[in-house]
Amino acid sequence: MSDRVVAGSRSLAVRVWARYQCRAMYLPAPRSRRDAMKALVNEHQGRSSLARWAIKRSKSRQVATTRDDRAVVLSFVARYLLLLVTGEPAPALIPYTGVLSCPGFVRLTVARGVGLSFFFQRRFSRRETATMFRKLLLSALLLAMLVVWGFTRSPPASDEPGQFRQPFATKVVLVILENSDSDAAYREKFLGFLATSGAYLANYHALAGHSQPNYVALVSGSTDGVSDNSPARLDRAHLGQKLKSWMAYAEGYPAGTCDLRGAIGRYVRKHVPFLSFADVQDNPDFCRQHITGFDQFLVDAHAHRLPSFSLVVPNLDHDAHDKPLRDADAWLETNFADLIRDPTFRRDVLLIVTFDEAGKGNWFAGLAGNDNRVFTVLWGEDVLPGEVKTRYDHYDLLRTIEAIFDVAPMAAGDAGARPIGGIWRQRE
Repeated sequence: MSDRVVAGSRSLAVRVWARYQCRAMYLPAPRSRRDAMKALVNEHQGRSSLARWAIKRSKSRQVATTRDDRAVVLSFVARYLLLLVTGEPAPALIPYTGVLSCPGFVRLTVARGVGLSFFFQRRFSRRETATMFRKLLLSALLLAMLVVWGFTRSPPASDEPGQFRQPFATKVVLVILENSDSDAAYREKFLGFLATSGAYLANYHALAGHSQPNYVALVSGSTDGVSDNSPARLDRAHLGQKLKSWMAYAEGYPAGTCDLRGAIGRYVRKHVPFLSFADVQDNPDFCRQHITGFDQFLVDAHAHRLPSFSLVVPNLDHDAHDKPLRDADAWLETNFADLIRDPTFRRDVLLIVTFDEAGKGNWFAGLAGNDNRVFTVLWGEDVLPGEVKTRYDHYDLLRTIEAIFDVAPMAAGDAGARPIGGIWRQRE
């Protein structure tokens, strides 16, 4: 009978049947990146001890590598490459049960600082072993790239844009969150509810790789003069100059001031685009009149006193910039769940939730056409629920807001855009 060696750990179990037959090797998936790192680094000593003990118990030390062995090794390496590249475990992608056909014992060591090391017997030269290991790693990397590409959800094929209809709503509330991929946001509880009960723009894209250019583009139709998050001073048109009533409600911003500091606690200026324009910076009274803290939004919304356009900016803890996306989702539900149940709010307000830009965790998103694709939903009684496949971006969203309020385009970006169509209920 074969001796069975079982070594367990919190994140990795290696079961090897030694002596004359090796039946199977099981490498269950780690639950998280942290568990994987523990397995790769902290368990080295335990794996080495297991190998030494099993080799000592085994009658035969001859190692014969076969295609089955290599397949198991390849799948193991690919699994961890996938985890390191995507940042998430992928338990269903690659199976880790393989049949090992060997007359002796294959020694596996998870090496500190390296990852995997396979030590073959002396009948293999160091050069042969190194060459084989390099080929395995290269094959695993290519496989990981193909699998990540294949399992990255591609955006739907773009349809022709539908017709824009003037909504009944007389007010627009735009909420901007941060740095998250569309699919990840869709899986959250409240964001997912808005997406399934509103018009979900499944093929919506941000414009830039930094926050501030995206925010500025959403209110001015251009990123000119803004290439990063440095404080800006822009002497050109913006949405605040065109509307009779508007407010920017920024969480953590000191109400009653015109504060141009870059950060105050968890509030940051780069997420309030109106503060980047010269006419706002040079007119403190105008600035104080139109930019205030988020608490005032709740007062105005529940009292049905919102202006025509409201920009809602959570702080860094609640916009998914510094904290997990679930925290932003919980914040959104806490502050908007009661509002969307209010019949007056649903009738009078078009609620829009978008993200400034996509997350950067998936290196291969661009290969699937998902480059800077962000979650965006329009919600209210004027909106027909459903998924919209037409490709849109921040300029198209601004053009939609301009069309609602009968405002002419302000720059090349919104001038070349089209209002979002095909989502509006027919007027009765």
